[in-house]
Amino acid sequence: MRAAARLGLLVMAAGLLAALPARGGQPAGEPGELRTPMIETLAPGVFDPAVAARAEVHASYRVDATVRVPLLFGSVPIADRAAVGVASFRVRDLSDPTGQATHTLRAYEFFAASDPERARGLNRLGFLREAAWIEDHVTRRTVQFGVVSSDRAGSRADAERNLDDGDPGRTQPVSVLDTVIGPGAARSEVVRLSVGGLWRRAGDLYDEVRPRWGAERPDDAGTLVNDPPRYARPIGFLGALQASLRQAAEAVASGAGCPDARQRYVHDNGLYVLARRGCRTDAKRARTHREEGLVGAGDVVHRLDYRIETARGRRKIESFRLWAVLPAAAAGAPDDGEPVLPLAFEFRPRKYLELRARRVPPAAEPAPTAPTLSASVSMPEQ
Repeated sequence: MRAAARLGLLVMAAGLLAALPARGGQPAGEPGELRTPMIETLAPGVFDPAVAARAEVHASYRVDATVRVPLLFGSVPIADRAAVGVASFRVRDLSDPTGQATHTLRAYEFFAASDPERARGLNRLGFLREAAWIEDHVTRRTVQFGVVSSDRAGSRADAERNLDDGDPGRTQPVSVLDTVIGPGAARSEVVRLSVGGLWRRAGDLYDEVRPRWGAERPDDAGTLVNDPPRYARPIGFLGALQASLRQAAEAVASGAGCPDARQRYVHDNGLYVLARRGCRTDAKRARTHREEGLVGAGDVVHRLDYRIETARGRRKIESFRLWAVLPAAAAGAPDDGEPVLPLAFEFRPRKYLELRARRVPPAAEPAPTAPTLSASVSMPEQ
């Protein structure tokens, strides 16, 4: 499976988070040379809960799974597992250190992990972090760091065995991605490691992987040159998803409905498209989420269907759907507009396996850590 296919899994639940193999190139660095992730070099402290954010939103999710037998015109569920994992989205805004009001450093984080006790031993995990420099409402540069499981079930029988007989104590292979996406080029490196343990937060997994990553030479590396221009904005997957949701919100608010749209983004030295291929209101979901206390009486819930494609040839990589309340968007759908966090999302990484994530009501979410320090960030060279 190609890189974008693995990235598509990052929008879903842990159990099926997969590897992020590089597209080629020569590894950089010398053996034994300690390295620093670009996200630490250019955006120190942006994901540190002790560093004060100008604004922050967070959502937690419960993940359920169903194993299905595919038939000619559908599929039949044969095994269900409730609460097999957790997932979370977080968006943080930090002020530009120069004090310019129109400059923002925005941090996106998605984390997912299976619960071996609930998933009969299945232990999968991953997170993706992106920090985007936004000037005058437009993203100028993005840095990315991600850790995802490389070991996946390859068949329906494998999925059933993982759900029933997995070993929660064994180590698992992961791929670690370090990327910087600029207006002129994108550079990415991949390190492959084996890790063991359980994590409930992206920060804990980062602290485990970071020192080991720093001592390893990259297994793969490469550069994507944006000349002639192949992407309009230097954004990653999470930035592209937020941009698409804000564009949908602007279209709905203007009375234009919610037409299909395409958003290009860079991942692992490759160019991909996040295609919105459907958008409609969902009154049934609205009632459910209203009863859960997640939406207000007047909120309208939209279902949005997405497909990840290669930019060249428009070959389908993955598809997923999500539900969200689209806010009253500012004109032009600026990149520093109000973040949109899904109420729920669903993904079927294989015909026989379906994953469903539902947002946890606020009363059930863990209390956030209170920030105590001022932000300290640096703008990357243009």
